[in-house]
Amino acid sequence: MTTEVSVRTQISSPRVRPLRAPPASPLRFRYASRGAGARVCIAARNPQRSLARAHFGFGRQVEHSLARTHFEELLVPPPTTEDPRARRSTACGGAARLHADGVLTLYDNAESANGYKVRLLAALLGIPLEVVWIDIFRGGSRTPDFLAMSPFGQIPVLRFPDGRVLPESNAILCHLAEGTPYLPAPGYERSRVLAWLFFEQYSHEPYVATPRFILRHTRPDHPRRAELPWRQARGRQALRLLNDALASSSFLMGESPTVADLSLFAYTHRADEAGFDLAEYPNLPPWVERIRALPGFVAMEPPTELTLVD
Repeated sequence: MTTEVSVRTQISSPRVRPLRAPPASPLRFRYASRGAGARVCIAARNPQRSLARAHFGFGRQVEHSLARTHFEELLVPPPTTEDPRARRSTACGGAARLHADGVLTLYDNAESANGYKVRLLAALLGIPLEVVWIDIFRGGSRTPDFLAMSPFGQIPVLRFPDGRVLPESNAILCHLAEGTPYLPAPGYERSRVLAWLFFEQYSHEPYVATPRFILRHTRPDHPRRAELPWRQARGRQALRLLNDALASSSFLMGESPTVADLSLFAYTHRADEAGFDLAEYPNLPPWVERIRALPGFVAMEPPTELTLVD
């Protein structure tokens, strides 16, 4: 199934270059000057290959937005109608049926694995998204318009066609997965999934995502480097727990993936950037590869350049 994905990139500084499609990338570009910056509209015929890369600058007070953004192939029979919207609606479950007449908008940043987890689930379910890249490193998440959607200035934020908004990456996952195999029906199994989502935000992310931020965006003599030993020690504890949970099953909830897997996959599969070696956790690399093999999987696209923060 081919999914149409529209990506708008808002660039807050004239010094930032527009996006460039990688060679052989099936993207079509349309540029329109608007104000001091530029807006790039991209249509990706196959989002499994590329969602787009943005050029970002980096500034102060961005780690919280990146590292603490509190904010199976589906076995369904093919529809009898030839209407593409009906086909998408049947395949995607509850969330897609609710929004068959409009495209959801995701406010995101390419450096955030919390936003990536939302894009990943949407791709797996075939839910169209319009992605607006927010330059959180230059105050893009502190504008009045953005704060009206996300009072804490955090990404990702999902905007519905009727204007409603939903922050918090794991809350967005649960909403999009409602009515699909990625989220069990209300009851004990769903509560187990929620327990993993809470674990991800409070026992895993601060000790995997934050070291990743420190190592990627600070100089070796930066004061925050002193946090690395204790954060990485707790990160190893979280990875061991995750490794043990996968000792007897392919995924966290059994033999089928859920949003619990996608949520924890987001930063775990980039743990090498945080100073961890997944080879020390024998159950994690096969689990990562099983998720990568899911139909519709899309990779996390890194920004094309990184700048150190003060």
